Parts: sequence; C-alpha cells; structure tokens
Amino acid sequence: MPHGPTKPLFTVVIPLYNKASTIRRAIDSVLAQTDPDFELIIVDDGSTDSSVDAIQELLSADNVTLVRTSNRGPASARNAGIEKSIGAYISLLDADDCWDPNYLLTMRRMIANNPDGVLFTALHEVVGDDGTPVNRNSTVALNFEAPVSDFFSLYATEPIVSSSTATIERQALQKIGSFPDGVRRGEDIYVWLRLADIGPVVLSGQKLATIYLNAENRSTAQPDFPVPYHLQQIFGAPAQPFSQVNSRAIQSFAVRNALLQASGAVLTGHRSAARAIGELIWPHNRVRGAAIVLLSFMPERALRFLQRRRRS
Repeated sequence: MPHGPTKPLFTVVIPLYNKASTIRRAIDSVLAQTDPDFELIIVDDGSTDSSVDAIQELLSADNVTLVRTSNRGPASARNAGIEKSIGAYISLLDADDCWDPNYLLTMRRMIANNPDGVLFTALHEVVGDDGTPVNRNSTVALNFEAPVSDFFSLYATEPIVSSSTATIERQALQKIGSFPDGVRRGEDIYVWLRLADIGPVVLSGQKLATIYLNAENRSTAQPDFPVPYHLQQIFGAPAQPFSQVNSRAIQSFAVRNALLQASGAVLTGHRSAARAIGELIWPHNRVRGAAIVLLSFMPERALRFLQRRRRS
C-alpha cells in the first residue's frame, strides 16, 4: 500500500479502558518515536474513570485521534481503531505498556528488508508487581533481525510477540478477518497464529517494549476466565481452519500453551477453567490433558514455587 505525506506508514492503535494512571506513559512513548511517520488512534472502550480526561491535551495534535466506543473488550476496540486507520502497517500497544524510542524505526527497517513479512515483532522487558525488571533469558540473539524459521516452536517456549510488540501488514490482517470481535481471552494469540499461518513472522532480538505485570485490568486479573479462544479454535470446531501444512505445528504449540493458560487460571482462582482446558485437550493429548486436570487441584503455593524454579 502506498504511503506519503497524507498516508503514514504506521497506524498505532491503543485500546483504552480505565487506565488513567498509565495511558500517558504509553502515549508519550509513541510520541517520542524517532520515526515520525505514524498516526496514533486511541480507542476508549467505554472507560468509567478519568482516562479520557488524562489525554485531552494531546488530542490537538494532527496525528492523534480519539475514538469512543461502548465497552466490548480490547479485540473490538482494536478493530474499531483499525477501521479508522490509514497506515499500511498496524502497530499495537496496550495502554499499560510503553515502547523504546526506536521501536517504529526498527519496524521500518525490518519491513524494508522483508517486504513479504506479515507480522513484525520484537522482544520485550517485563516489569513485575514490585516495579523491578523480571529477568527472562532468551535464546534469541540481541542482533537477530530476520524471519523466524520455526515460529510455532519458538513461540511455544518464548513470548516473542504480544499486543504491545506486534506490527501487522494491513492486507494480511484483512485476509484473516482482523481480531475476533467481542472475544476477551486468547484473541491476540489466535491472530498471531493466523498470521504466521499465511506468511513470514519477522523478529528483532532487541527489547523494544516494556510490559507491566501489575496493570489493573490485565486479562489474568479479570473476574471470569473462559477457555482461551485460540484453544477453542484449535481443538474445537474452528470458524476458519488452519492450513494443512501448519496444522500439526499449531496443535503442538497449543498443547504446550494450554498448560500455561491453565496455570494462569489456577493462580487467579479459576480452577474450573483450568479443568475445562484439560478436558478440551484430553482427546488430542491424553497425557497433557490429564496433567492439566491434575494441575487444577494443585495448591497455589506449590504452583508458584514451580513457576519460580522454571524462570530461574
């Protein structure tokens, strides 16, 4: 898609719901980008706090737009922003998080070097509940900047893409139907898998975003915990089947990811959701399905101990 003075290369979309304390940090990190070829669309998803008041002074900028919708969740909010966008590439950022100043510049370079890429991403820093960085070792070299040869295998072991690191080629997003409207859990993972199923995923080994774990309405902190959408689509009746060439790799990813999703359910008090995940997996992988069901009965303290051991 052509771009120029009236059509930026990037549209940055930030879904916003009750993030008055963090939204300015996210926006400031976008406005501080060393690559200025972007428009910024903030989608207020029916906030009931002072989030919109906190950003009023920023809305006078020519490249900043506020879209207001009723509360339907981040997937629908992203779609609303994407519908209003004009950029050739859609860059996503959550209102809790922030970017390194060179995020968009790095995305531009990767796009230029990999014009057939459909999803561009980078590693990220994680900040824990106490405000200190959470050290996570990565197998990806710092100077890595290329298509991922085995995306599904690497993504099963490392969080190489998220809703604060992803830049998506517009036509590829349209091809997969954008984000599943109204879905609140697993919708982002589903989109990454869909995109990787149709084209190259290009990764930077630099940590170009910071993700904050103590955000007040991260998905793990929500009152309900439905079975994640991507697991339903892979192991249930998919609305749109994955390609035959990648189906086995995608299912292998999902079997491993199901354990992570079930652990999150247990740690947030949703043990029945963890059992439902195990029961969904059981017909496809009995060992992993049984392990997840057993995990749903594990004491929270023991599970946290195992997670700390895994990270160390």
